Amino acid sequence: VALVINSGTNDLSIITSTPEEDDVQTVDIVPYCNRIAVSPSGSHALVFYDESAAESGDPVGDFQTLSLVSLEGGAAEVKTISTGFHPTDVFFHYTQPLVYIVTDDGVSVLDLSTAVNGTITPVVPVTTDALEDPALREVLVTEDGSYALVRSLEYNRLQVVDLANGELSFVELDGIPTD
Repeated sequence: VALVINSGTNDLSIITSTPEEDDVQTVDIVPYCNRIAVSPSGSHALVFYDESAAESGDPVGDFQTLSLVSLEGGAAEVKTISTGFHPTDVFFHYTQPLVYIVTDDGVSVLDLSTAVNGTITPVVPVTTDALEDPALREVLVTEDGSYALVRSLEYNRLQVVDLANGELSFVELDGIPTD
């Protein structure tokens, strides 16, 4: 299976190939998407606009809406999902139907088993500093979805966010973590 965002038509082609034939299914997605994240099982894909992937002259997409594409059962189903502002990264839970969407606001948590068209994801904040520049931080989510680890080029610390209860803790460092 291959997924292709079709430029200029606001749709996604899902190409399923077998030795006998190629089947192409095309579904509508949120306009001007430019990034696809596929679950490890291949059952779902998130399609969204990522400003960092845009090229000069590209139209600007939506900074809070994404398309959730279910690839199970042959016929693809698309749901429109609202998330935190400015999605930049996606992490899939390794065994549960959960997706963690990194945004400027924090980490949005999407349950794939209950998502419906129009779902609004809750956001877990990853900082206590409302003025922190999101472009200067990196957020990684553990495989089991328990924690988000946040490194910022503004602080001599590592922030650890419990994604179940939103509790933040800090690991002080001798210098700014650079890698």
